Amino acid sequence: MKRNGFALAAVMFILLGAASIAAAAQFAARGDAATGEALARGTELALAIEGATALAAADLIDPSAAGRAPRLDGGRPATYTVGTVRVEVRAVAQAGRININVVEPADLAAMIRSLTGAGDAARNVERAVSDRRAAGRSFLSVTELRPAFGSNGGAFAEVAPFLSTSGSGAPDASSAPEGLRRAWPRPVDPPPANSSSANAPQSLAPGAFPPVSLFFRAVHRGGAVMMEERTVALAEEGALNVLAQRPYDRTIEAALFSQGVGQ
Repeated sequence: MKRNGFALAAVMFILLGAASIAAAAQFAARGDAATGEALARGTELALAIEGATALAAADLIDPSAAGRAPRLDGGRPATYTVGTVRVEVRAVAQAGRININVVEPADLAAMIRSLTGAGDAARNVERAVSDRRAAGRSFLSVTELRPAFGSNGGAFAEVAPFLSTSGSGAPDASSAPEGLRRAWPRPVDPPPANSSSANAPQSLAPGAFPPVSLFFRAVHRGGAVMMEERTVALAEEGALNVLAQRPYDRTIEAALFSQGVGQ
């Protein structure tokens, strides 16, 4: 009887072990399937951004596409459907952004106060820019300025789309978004009457296509989201050059796609 009892217990342990292994295998299979599905959606989102890059660039140089192209002052976005992905695109002419590596720190702080009312953040940014410059170092990306805003992520989100690490330290009258021109601490000459900014910029001719920052928010029908910023330029022969691409801070997009940087 005792031997039968041990045998029964051994069988029970074997069955329990087999059940555990089967459950683990099933769990792993489900995990692999979920991982595979996530990778597939990520690939679809990335490919959709690739497609939207080409579509946005084509619309920007096509005068007949003025009604659907993204405005170059960051105002109205363009929306494209690529497969199962909806991509919203905003555009900001690179020349219309402030270079944090050459801007006067006091001017930058005044702009931040005007845009956001965040006095503490403005002072911290002015100090961070001055300290970086005194150390002989440059900012490699705008997100490096994020810590200076502390817990005020909203202020950073509102300001970041106007900033760059290249170009001029003051608003370019012909391409700076209206919101930036209004917030600048000194008068900015109005753009010439025939400039793209004065005419609510929507399209450009090939060969006159300046570097443009494109901000993408791609949403898969399954709910997955991917955001990316790209700097693009169009060569005279019509070839699209992606000069840089990077993911960007979620706080930037929250501001960018809820209200627009040019409004």
